[in-house]
Amino acid sequence: MNTSKHSLRAKITSLWRDYRWIILGLLWLTAFGLSYNGFHIHLSSLQEPHTPLDLIFLTIQLFTLNEGALLGEKNIQIEIARFLAPSIAAYTVFQTLAVVFRDQFQSIRLRFLNDHVIICGLGKKGALYAKGFLNNGLDVVIIEANSNNPSLEDLKSEGAYTILGNANDASNLQKAGIEKARHFIVTCGNDGTNVDVGMLSGDLCKNRTRQALNCFLHIVDPEFRMLLKDQEFKMGDRSGIRYEFFNIFEKGAQSLFNEYPLFDGNTKKADQFVIIGFEELGQQLLIHTARRWYRIQSNPNGKLQVSIYDPNANPLLKKLSFQYPHLTEVCEIQTHSINPKDDHFTGTSLAQADSGGQKKSKVYICLDDDPLSLKIGYRIHSFMRDQVSSIIIQTDHFRGLAELIRTRRENIKQQPRILPYGLYDRTCSPDLLLNGSHEMIARAIHTEYLAYQSKSQGDQSTAVLSPWETLSKEYQESCREQADHIVNKLNSIGCDLALLSDWDDPLINFTDHEIEIMAMLEHERWMREKQSAGWVWGPEKDEQKKTNPNITTWEELPENIKELNRDMVRNLPDTLSKVGLKIYRTEK
Repeated sequence: MNTSKHSLRAKITSLWRDYRWIILGLLWLTAFGLSYNGFHIHLSSLQEPHTPLDLIFLTIQLFTLNEGALLGEKNIQIEIARFLAPSIAAYTVFQTLAVVFRDQFQSIRLRFLNDHVIICGLGKKGALYAKGFLNNGLDVVIIEANSNNPSLEDLKSEGAYTILGNANDASNLQKAGIEKARHFIVTCGNDGTNVDVGMLSGDLCKNRTRQALNCFLHIVDPEFRMLLKDQEFKMGDRSGIRYEFFNIFEKGAQSLFNEYPLFDGNTKKADQFVIIGFEELGQQLLIHTARRWYRIQSNPNGKLQVSIYDPNANPLLKKLSFQYPHLTEVCEIQTHSINPKDDHFTGTSLAQADSGGQKKSKVYICLDDDPLSLKIGYRIHSFMRDQVSSIIIQTDHFRGLAELIRTRRENIKQQPRILPYGLYDRTCSPDLLLNGSHEMIARAIHTEYLAYQSKSQGDQSTAVLSPWETLSKEYQESCREQADHIVNKLNSIGCDLALLSDWDDPLINFTDHEIEIMAMLEHERWMREKQSAGWVWGPEKDEQKKTNPNITTWEELPENIKELNRDMVRNLPDTLSKVGLKIYRTEK
């Protein structure tokens, strides 16, 4: 996809969508004015008597393709108007009919969509994803049960297709073109519903012949998401679909830390860490920060000093400590069962670890109430400015007061700094969504391939040696299919995938025999992929003729190509660990 062309097209489309009726009105006035004045000049030159009503009548006739029997040579104004007027009239009629029969036209147009995006559930997340994909120049189909959803009309006016009904109705998914879509995003209000819709889409795509549908299912409950996360690659053998279970709070914690880090990777010193509100974002922020701290501490003897303010802090922390056993080794955590939403909470009781006054606290306010969060932030700023280095406030969007704070913070050198973080604006973007586990693994596979070819002076084809961003769709999809097949190879040697919750868990080491088995399976998978795309054996690799000398048995494969497959397999434990997955043996 040429992103710049799509972006330009999207901007032009957006401008026309916003101002088309104004432009049409101006064109109507222009055509009417040219015609009226042109007829006046023409009739005056012929010394024909006429009135304003005569001129209006003649002008109206132009809009109906009837210019009358004019004597003499027509002037330039009439010539322009005789083409402009009927064209504008025809387009206006078409646009009017399009509005009146919009649903009927949409049903027809839906049948011709390809590689589009389907979004189920038009809450905060769904609406932002829809706008993001529309801005990227992709067609978007929305399935929404609530006909009174205020975002529906806005997105319709921006070019989205809409289907009113339940996403777990197969007929609605078929109407949306599930068999021909590129991405399928489910952000309904219930985790169970999201999974049900995802499984239904898998059934509808089982005979899909084009590239796999990328299915993104939003899961709110942390435990449920942990149970499902390691199923992403296990479900990859379902024909025609590729699953990703995502959570905006997990992505938000990573994005929040990157934007406002507690520490950087080159230091072993950190501010004191205060979390106000310990729901989804607060928990994910603690886990992500602790994991990052654990990685940079070769011998973690300096613990992060953490204070948590939430009425359910103790039971929530206990559950997290069970899921992530190294959490309490990395962090010294104090919990305060105080409800930040109570009116008397001022922030003056924020606990300070005994640091001899050398450390200041960095406060992260993770509440789902924007006005309250901003109010608490300013209370802390007023009462504790000498003890706090910065105050990061979770908001839904960068709007209103949050936008005012953000735009003014560069000009005002206030201490501590108050920094709003728009959770939905930061996390509900197509780029962040699409860069999920499968994509990260696929990119890692391609990076390893480039490194191996550079080291061994192997395949020098420019088509496959390009960076990921300029790699052809065919080769990108090939890397994704290789990622999809990982579990099949692991199962062949008695191994499987699980979530990597123990950060100190050693990576598995494969035996030479296991590496050989999986390398052979990968070669067989690659051959099936190439042959299904029309490639055949040939003495030389030829992109045009689709011939490749490596389309042969494992035994006849050159040793350097065998080693390439083995090298890919050897790197699997490290590659998977980067997306939070580990390989374990099911057979002892």
